Amino acid sequence: MSAPHILALKHYFETLTLDSVSNLGQYYSANAYFKDPFNAVSGIAEIEKIFRHMFANLDTPEFSIQEIWERESSAVFLWEFRFRGKASAPQSFTGMSLLRFDTDNKIIHHRDYWDAAEEVYEKVPLLGSTLRWIKRRIG
Repeated sequence: MSAPHILALKHYFETLTLDSVSNLGQYYSANAYFKDPFNAVSGIAEIEKIFRHMFANLDTPEFSIQEIWERESSAVFLWEFRFRGKASAPQSFTGMSLLRFDTDNKIIHHRDYWDAAEEVYEKVPLLGSTLRWIKRRIG
């Protein structure tokens, strides 16, 4: 069974809304570090900007956490991210988040791992066909 702070965090991410982004301070340390394929920032205000940007650019973004692995002061969340682009059909992709916690069980390090080339760049018409061609040549 997961620790209470892990279960609360899972619930927070799975029910995240534009309004609840302002509650990040309940789960993140003041100078937490966040990194994903497009961003590397420190501090709650900067992390909030990333989540607000997500809601501004996507319709109905939603995380579904599939599995959780815990160890001492860290956890890994395996998740599926579902969304609609402003003028596109529903899409989804999977990724993982490595979370490290301070002594107050707040996130001090959040690193997201997902394949930006496959999930984003390959869906851009000209760029996507070029990347798929490169993958076939390498494979």
